[in-house]
Amino acid sequence: MGSPVYLGKKAFNIFRRLNAQAPWCYHHRFLESWYNENVKDGSKAYRNRCTAAFNYLEKELRSYWTDIDEVVMGGSLGKGTVVKNQSDIDVFVFMDWATIDTVGSMRYRIQLKIGQNTAKNFLEEIDGVTGIWSDEFVIHFKLEHEGLNVSVDLLLTADNSHGGEHAMVEAMLRKIDTNREFYSACLVRERQQFIKSQPGYVKELIRLVKTWAHAALPKHLRKAYFFELLTIYLWEKAGNPIGFDKAQGLKDVLQNLANLRSIRVADWYGDDDEDTEEAILRLNMQTPIVLDPTNPTNNVCKFLRDSPNNMKTLSRAARATLLTAAQKDVTIYTNWGDH
Repeated sequence: MGSPVYLGKKAFNIFRRLNAQAPWCYHHRFLESWYNENVKDGSKAYRNRCTAAFNYLEKELRSYWTDIDEVVMGGSLGKGTVVKNQSDIDVFVFMDWATIDTVGSMRYRIQLKIGQNTAKNFLEEIDGVTGIWSDEFVIHFKLEHEGLNVSVDLLLTADNSHGGEHAMVEAMLRKIDTNREFYSACLVRERQQFIKSQPGYVKELIRLVKTWAHAALPKHLRKAYFFELLTIYLWEKAGNPIGFDKAQGLKDVLQNLANLRSIRVADWYGDDDEDTEEAILRLNMQTPIVLDPTNPTNNVCKFLRDSPNNMKTLSRAARATLLTAAQKDVTIYTNWGDH
């Protein structure tokens, strides 16, 4: 194969690295079998081990703390899109606390800080927990359980979703960015259900996209929810095909990532949804836009604007991958199927 000389140096280095490793060095006809042997079965076993660790942690927390209403396993594990050795455990703890609308943002922050300090004291007593630290929203630590060593993000929240969806959106629009995060946390169950309800073959494509992201991108750009929503949207745009070629689905995702500024996914709610358009205008959202289907104030692409290089880095990796052996000869047909 000739060198893709029209790639820049950084993109070519990505191409050269990926094109020397599986599955990107294989012809696309072998992508399905590689996925089944290396991702599908291993992910299920890894999820079972992480679930056991989550159950252990929940039991220990409840033995120390009586204010817990519910503990939810979030992230890829809770949504059924986990990839072996690539996912942390996200734990959302719903507390019997006053809501942010009841006590206001400042008192809610104080309540959260006190709760985090209490949780960290409890965590210090749990066998297998090490390296505890926290930021404004999340407690981070390592957990060793039955031979599994995994990072855990634990988030405390009141149930701030009361008052109905429209009322909550209105409340979030009145808040500054950081205060909106206090509402977003309590929507974990709705986010889980949206992804979890997707067909198994769509979740398989999501795992393949995440496998690519793990191989091609720096850690700060491997945002699982962004890749999940974009993959689902493109599958719907392709006509919700039941049986489809993973290589074509992956190429569709990569082509969109290579042209990030053209991405605008805002019609989960219907074209005339007032909350959606109001959120885009009032929050001055700029492309790329992929709205959270459970929260129209949340553009899951906003991390791409945290640094001026983020979009360049992501697009560069996608363009490089499109030239690998696994993708260069793939043609996208209607419904991601045979011509």
